[in-house]
Amino acid sequence: RALTISTHTDLAAWWALYERDWPMYEARKADYAERVLQAAQVALPALRDAADLILPGTPVTFQRFTRRDWGWVGGLPQTRYRLLQALAACRRGIDNGPSANETRRVFADRPVPKRAKTL
Repeated sequence: RALTISTHTDLAAWWALYERDWPMYEARKADYAERVLQAAQVALPALRDAADLILPGTPVTFQRFTRRDWGWVGGLPQTRYRLLQALAACRRGIDNGPSANETRRVFADRPVPKRAKTL
């Protein structure tokens, strides 16, 4: 069995450490892995004991294996502002929902056909 846990992070900070301060990059990666594991263990208390292998990754890792620029995963980071935007869109109803072009910005890694209609 495999489990992937991810979070949003500042891409530029990772790349700056990777390029200028390798020991700090490794220390930050270890710190993040520990914090994510601690958070996950709230829901899965036996997680660490059950894990045979833990491979922490960063945007640098993601870029290496996916070839995505800067390790960008896709989608927009979730913030309070974006949550409020989404709630407002829900209240407006489907007639005032996002157009195909707006959706394309959110899901940049998934193509939207040119003939897609706006809602």
